[in-house]
Amino acid sequence: MLGLGELVFRLVAGVAFRSVSRLDRGHRIGQRSADGAPPARTNRDNSQVSVRVLRANDRVAVPWRNGAGSTREVAVGGADESGFDWRVSLADIDRDGPFSSYDGYTRVMTLVQGDGLELILDGVPHRVERRNEPFAFDGGTPAMCRLFSGPVLALNVIGRRASGVEVIRPTGTTRIDATGAVVAVLLDGAARLSADFEGTADLPTTDADELGGYDAVLIDRADDETGSLCLAPSVVGTVVAVVRIGQAADRPSSSRLRW
Repeated sequence: MLGLGELVFRLVAGVAFRSVSRLDRGHRIGQRSADGAPPARTNRDNSQVSVRVLRANDRVAVPWRNGAGSTREVAVGGADESGFDWRVSLADIDRDGPFSSYDGYTRVMTLVQGDGLELILDGVPHRVERRNEPFAFDGGTPAMCRLFSGPVLALNVIGRRASGVEVIRPTGTTRIDATGAVVAVLLDGAARLSADFEGTADLPTTDADELGGYDAVLIDRADDETGSLCLAPSVVGTVVAVVRIGQAADRPSSSRLRW
């Protein structure tokens, strides 16, 4: 028979163990490994989950070869010397000009700043003038843009995967379900983040998880299980673009890294 002291000790130890196990199932975005890099998260069935905060200040603008603008890469998947599976970027378009062809890829453009542009696809004009409204088109279609009145900033998603772009304006804490790869880009305002991959309660965030203008977070799961990105706007008017990357298809043999 257990003595009273030993019984109390075992009860307390059991509560502590269950508490630690519960926290282990919710993964803090702000955590860092010993070398400063954000670690891959391992959930209870040992599947790998990568969660990375991507700061706008870390991006480098790459000029287009035609001189009509520049691109800042937010995130990319499956990149090698011959191309990529998908890419999310912010593009400064400074003047009229053609877009490069991406045969076998789908493109989604979302106007973020500026008065908009006319996108001419295979000779047919399309007005892209309302901010935060995604416009999808075939990457292999000949494309030309004409600015309405000055430069614009656009969010661009290019991929051989079935990617969807949704722009949300959260007014309170919002869960963004994540299966596979998800990129959330802060287009306006500010937000605080936490991540939950096994249905546990929201975890508090730290200053390291505060997102400002054009910061992003990338969640990439190694399997098809669903988790959530928990987003709480810090200011009124926060706008977030959520990019969901679908299953990969065979890469077209003509794909090359280019704008």
